[in-house]
Amino acid sequence: MAVTATVQAGVLDGHPAASMSGSVPFSSGTLTGFVEYAVFNPGDYPFAGHSQTAGQAVYAYQTVSTGAADISSHQIFPTNDASSPFVDSTVAGNATSILSFSAPPAGSAHYNFDIWLDADLAGSGGDTSKVYGYESSKLPELTGLSIEFNGGLIALATPIPVPSTTDIPEPTSMALLAVGGLVMLRRRR
Repeated sequence: MAVTATVQAGVLDGHPAASMSGSVPFSSGTLTGFVEYAVFNPGDYPFAGHSQTAGQAVYAYQTVSTGAADISSHQIFPTNDASSPFVDSTVAGNATSILSFSAPPAGSAHYNFDIWLDADLAGSGGDTSKVYGYESSKLPELTGLSIEFNGGLIALATPIPVPSTTDIPEPTSMALLAVGGLVMLRRRR
């Protein structure tokens, strides 16, 4: 009889409110797992632990460990507009904190997973972080690089969504484009 480990999945992959969501694996020896991601359009962030800024998209991530190595942190490299880093403490998962955040274009968002380093969880696998991320006024592109850390082990999790160079259209602009399209269709008939 084979014994399989139970892995707690995150809440982001396939979230119905997300404009983009998915999951990307990482692996380096015993440092294995996946990063779930979701991008929520302005006004669509579904969880209570972060107040979304008007006109900003939320880039949210959640790390799930499947290996024996404890994950100490996750670093993301947004190359365009990124601000307002957050950790959503209302989403189930282990403790997460903002280790550092620096502005693009050479910036990075570095999140620390405090509890995974505790002796009682050492090598337990199956741990899930809280949801963490940042905001941007740019549309997403799936080209980002991120790194998972644990002491001497490093694993790449790529591609993940990061802000592109294209601005999020304002709601008024979108409405005007829709009305213009309807007028053009009507005139063709």
